[in-house]
Amino acid sequence: MEKPTISSSKPLPDSTSPAPASQPEKNADTPPNLTDDDLLVTWDSQTDPSCPFNWSLTRWWAITLLCSTGGMVTLMSASMLAPALGSISTDLSITESEANMVVSIFVLAFAFGPMALAPLAKVFGRRWVWILSSTWYIPWNTVCGFSHTRGQLLAGRILSGIGASAEYAITTPVLADCWRAEQRGQSFAIATFVPLLGPAIGPILGGIITEKIGWRWLF
Repeated sequence: MEKPTISSSKPLPDSTSPAPASQPEKNADTPPNLTDDDLLVTWDSQTDPSCPFNWSLTRWWAITLLCSTGGMVTLMSASMLAPALGSISTDLSITESEANMVVSIFVLAFAFGPMALAPLAKVFGRRWVWILSSTWYIPWNTVCGFSHTRGQLLAGRILSGIGASAEYAITTPVLADCWRAEQRGQSFAIATFVPLLGPAIGPILGGIITEKIGWRWLF
């Protein structure tokens, strides 16, 4: 007796032919295809009052003068100790070269501080980095006024210098955010000129304060 066979109209699969590509399963959580324009964060409109470009001229100049004055105070803090180095070396019993480090180590912090503060300002915002840097600068600068050893004074100076260096990491980006490209010339000129008054005024004030009430009041 012959065995029954089952016939089918469908051809048998060929082992040499490639298997059909499997279709990916659709997932409800899969985000749609987005373009670069869809991911761009912008203002609500060209006249959005939150945009710094739409702020008043008075507010622009107030921010410019605030940034410029901060830079002047920073450089003044570095230079006003120059007339007091003799008194510092005598009171702390340190050599003249060690006293000179009080000025140079503060300026040295300007080279390293912006390397950390500039990226932080991009992530957390320039306002908060500026406020926290100033908050960091004030107590460490006060420590310098109460220091009684060379190590205390140098540590206070370099740590306060890191906080003071925020002026150089944040001022130019802040002005670039506020002023339009065709209006930035005057603001950048002011922000460059005013801080340079610090090294000129600092030694004069430093000499007067050191002579009248002592070098510790420079901080």
